[in-house]
Amino acid sequence: MLGGLGGRLLGGLLHPMLHWRYAFVAAAAVIAAAAIGAFFGLPKPAAEARTSAGAAGFVQLLRHWSLLRIYFCAAGAFAVFSSLFNFLPFRLAAAPFSLST
Repeated sequence: MLGGLGGRLLGGLLHPMLHWRYAFVAAAAVIAAAAIGAFFGLPKPAAEARTSAGAAGFVQLLRHWSLLRIYFCAAGAFAVFSSLFNFLPFRLAAAPFSLST
């Protein structure tokens, strides 16, 4: 959730000063910096972890009800978050709020 909200806040801060496309350039720079930081900052996995990582297939993981509940919860939270943050600017721009997007 932080990434989606952070991208919207970054775009909202940059858009009045610059063109809206610069928000995408700034977001790409932040993502690239985070990826480089993760690549060099995170510890390397052990050899045992690399060989056993593909042992469980995707279909086998979906057969576990405990994991499916977590996936459904995450999907529901994302659906609510995404629809709310896509709808909210249009609602707040209309009367009676009349706020700028």
